[in-house]
Amino acid sequence: MRPIHTSDQVRAAERAAGEELTSGRLMAKAAAGLAKEVRAELRLMGKKTSRSRLLLLVGPGDNGGDGLHAGAELARRGATVMAWAAGERVHAAGAEALRQAGGRVVEFEAAQQELDRADLVIDAVFGL
Repeated sequence: MRPIHTSDQVRAAERAAGEELTSGRLMAKAAAGLAKEVRAELRLMGKKTSRSRLLLLVGPGDNGGDGLHAGAELARRGATVMAWAAGERVHAAGAEALRQAGGRVVEFEAAQQELDRADLVIDAVFGL
């Protein structure tokens, strides 16, 4: 069973992270953890990361950044990765990392079409 934390508990943990949060190290850890879980899920599905299609649904904040950086790592491993910004803006550094790795940030119509082809859809819209 996985523990569930309240938003107050998560905010307190983020405050305690201090410099790790502001330096980007916490986002790097979150992205690496997410990418690892995606690779494990793909293996359970009998799919190779290098042949997978992934659709990220990303919000404008750090949760979106986590997803975009994870998408960048997966794209570097050969996955086809598209990200749709669920708001008016996207985490800039995460989007740039994804683009540099060969992934794309797409408009709603392209994301909608990708839904039928994606092996996994990753929710990185909101988080705490």
